[in-house]
This record gives sequence, C-alpha cells and structure tokens, in this order.
Amino acid sequence: MLFQLFFALFYLIYLIALSKKKLRGKIHFTELLFRLGFWTLALVVVVYPDITVHLAQWMGIQRGVDLIVYVGIAVLFYHAFNQRLKHIRSSITITELTRQMAIMEYRLTHSGKK
Repeated sequence: MLFQLFFALFYLIYLIALSKKKLRGKIHFTELLFRLGFWTLALVVVVYPDITVHLAQWMGIQRGVDLIVYVGIAVLFYHAFNQRLKHIRSSITITELTRQMAIMEYRLTHSGKK
C-alpha cells in the first residue's frame, strides 16, 4: 500500500512536469501520448497488480511478473534493433554527404587549372 501511494505521488509530479514540457514546446504531442500512456499503464499495474496475473494466466504464463519481464525484454530488443537501423541510415547519409562535399571541393579547387 505504501509503494502504491508513493508511485501515485510520483505519477502526479511526473504529470505536472510533462505538462510543463508540452506547454513550453519541448516535446511533441505523440511523445506526450506515449509517455502518458506508459506511465498510466504503470500506475494501473501498480495499483491493481492482479490485472497482470489474470492477463498472464490468460496467455498461458504462470505469474504476472513473468509477463512484465517478457514484454519488457521484447520491447528493449525492438528498441535496440530500431536504434541500430537508424544508426546505419545515419552513417550512410553522412558517407554520401561527405563524398558529395569532397567532389565539390575537388571541382572548386581544380576548376580552370590545366
């Protein structure tokens, strides 16, 4: 019960901070919805932990905490792979831009020289 109260207090403080960020234009609306959804879901799970047990058993998993761990690992792997793809795309873009700049610099320094 004490943890639930502390978490609810944290949630309220977080909502205030998140609202301030949105009002100052520091985060986009989709980011706001994602964060709000995540922490609201977390609050529901903390206040009503039996929900995870029922959902886990419906999915054929013994304990609710196991379900949370499995989903967490899947989300982390998805995020890691997604970040890797973004990194690869950025590297390709940087390589292409560097190549174009080198070609332009060569043409500027060697134009008119024979």
